[in-house]
Amino acid sequence: MVAGLTSLLTAAEPLPPEQIEFFEKQVRPLLIESCSECHGAKKSEAGLRLDTKRGFSKGTDSGPIVVAGNVDGSRLMQVLK
Repeated sequence: MVAGLTSLLTAAEPLPPEQIEFFEKQVRPLLIESCSECHGAKKSEAGLRLDTKRGFSKGTDSGPIVVAGNVDGSRLMQVLK
């Protein structure tokens, strides 16, 4: 799941339907349950918003949270493990 998340969040082109379905069924519920209270539209600790793709791309006030092609180097993946 972790590797799939990094590819979804860093994709520059439109995603195939099966990847969108994966995100909607596996990733979004995890983010809503575990992250949205502190990193959503109402509150964005450390400048991080996880409710938009732009928020993922921007990362936190101190840098990116997702590193394309580097699951172990992605801060978000370290936190979710």
